[in-house]
Amino acid sequence: MRDVSEEEKITAQSMFGQLVTSMVSRIVEENERVRQIEQSIQEVRSPLSRPSEGGNADDDRLEEIKVFEGELSELLDECVPGCGVELEINTPEVNEFFRLVTRIVVNDGLRTYLESKGHGVQRAMLFVLFRAYARLLQREAAKAAVREGAKNLIFAIEEPELFLHPQLQRSMFGILETIADHDQVLMCSHSTFFVKMDRYASICIVDKPTIEAGSSVKQCCTEIFAEEEKKKRFRMLTEFDPERNELFFTRRVVLVEGDTEKVALPLIARRMGMFRHEVTIIEVGGKGNLELFMRVLNAFTIPYLVVYDVDPIPEDMLPTDPKYGTAKRLFEMNNTIACVAADGRGRVLPVDPEFERVAGISNAQKEKLGGPLAASEHVSEADIASVPERLREIVETVYGDSVW
Repeated sequence: MRDVSEEEKITAQSMFGQLVTSMVSRIVEENERVRQIEQSIQEVRSPLSRPSEGGNADDDRLEEIKVFEGELSELLDECVPGCGVELEINTPEVNEFFRLVTRIVVNDGLRTYLESKGHGVQRAMLFVLFRAYARLLQREAAKAAVREGAKNLIFAIEEPELFLHPQLQRSMFGILETIADHDQVLMCSHSTFFVKMDRYASICIVDKPTIEAGSSVKQCCTEIFAEEEKKKRFRMLTEFDPERNELFFTRRVVLVEGDTEKVALPLIARRMGMFRHEVTIIEVGGKGNLELFMRVLNAFTIPYLVVYDVDPIPEDMLPTDPKYGTAKRLFEMNNTIACVAADGRGRVLPVDPEFERVAGISNAQKEKLGGPLAASEHVSEADIASVPERLREIVETVYGDSVW
């Protein structure tokens, strides 16, 4: 948190300063009233400033200024004979007026300077400056303006999400992306809204597990998805999904196929007295998407556990059955999941045959209420002592310390 009065100063480096400078340039170049302003400044300058040395103009300054200057010269001459004193009262040029006297006033029912407002309004104003600066860059790009000789800026921002609600956080991230097309943006954030998983090369995870271990840095600068189809599917799955982005902010990631597991596992863990907030359960939208998220976790060397259905092919299902191809693909994914986990710091927890059946959720409940709601009601209403043993083992593995 910086003093907002520092942010609104007009300097060559500040966004507000560049915005004002751009506005002044347009004024000086395009507005005819500038000539009138310059003439008015000259009229002010004449009674205050001495004529330039060597000029023939009469000294038209205010008499009080000349008398005061004369008194100082007389006193100085007594100490240092031959020395005189001149007073320079410099009046600013048109463009300097903005730098010297421009202030931001906000009227939210009470008209005050920006620094007198609450942090929410101050942060919103900084957000506005970012947006205005981004528009300025876009205008320059539209005019094909090449900023030759201009220094590229580095924006180092800590906690850009402070005092912004989720929608403004998303918008702020978009603004920072626009600025990053021209300048470099470095930001330290604890908000999942400031992470885009499909742009994983720009993500740097800084972690300090213990004082003895110190800080560690994890970053992936290589291409994870060589296949274009998988890359597109992953981008679709992670677009505007702050919940899945949580995997970059936790030390215990559990990947599950869908919402049924995501709802049921924490509920049972609470009833068993094992729930931990540091365990983050990420649903990936189906068994076929587990590999995509596992690859990202492998690239960042993040430890994780994968809970997935074995989905065995029914013994009575023949290869001629229309559903046989789908069943075969689901079952063959088990080997892929195990191999990808072995390439990183992943552990696998296969559920045989599937989570709903192990949890005791009937097909009738699932069809009537849907998987997540059926799991919630079933787990909440069931006697904790009647929770199936296999389900208890799964919860103990997820929330215990056995695989971590």
